[in-house]
Amino acid sequence: MTRSRPSKPSTSSNQSSRLATPTYHKLPKLGPNQRIQKRPLMHPPITSLNASKDTPHIIYVSAASPFIAVVKRVQKAVEKMEKRTVEVSIANGALKEEAKGKSMQKGEGGGGVLLKGTGRAIEKVLKIALWFQGQEKFDVKLRMSDVGTVDDVVARGGDGDGEVEESRVRKMSCLEIEIGLK
Repeated sequence: MTRSRPSKPSTSSNQSSRLATPTYHKLPKLGPNQRIQKRPLMHPPITSLNASKDTPHIIYVSAASPFIAVVKRVQKAVEKMEKRTVEVSIANGALKEEAKGKSMQKGEGGGGVLLKGTGRAIEKVLKIALWFQGQEKFDVKLRMSDVGTVDDVVARGGDGDGEVEESRVRKMSCLEIEIGLK
């Protein structure tokens, strides 16, 4: 008795085109007397906690940010947003008990606090998200995105100061976490 190999299932052209990997354009290699000088990430100014409920409060987390300090900052911001939502509801004529009930519903309170971290800070942001998921009164949503950052190609010089020859845009992974009350 001879063993035969199972035949491979035929793949249609439609299926193979779906599975094709996207093409990425690599940046050209640097010359021997060139080096990359990284710029800091650009982001809009930090909004005040007293801003309108439609603008999200964004907290940028770095790899060196203390864990407990970020947790306390988020808790304070979420409580302030909750308080502001109740005050707006009361000002619009709702009773205090109704306002608290409305603000506790999902979707109220302006969406919560947004934490952002890139590069090595993604691990710290994930730890913070895990901590808030363990708390019963917080709702946590995760999103991944890309952020463009600018790098300068600089000529190497003996004195350390090089002339900027060109600028390149590089994509970095960014983890965004939205934390609000349930």
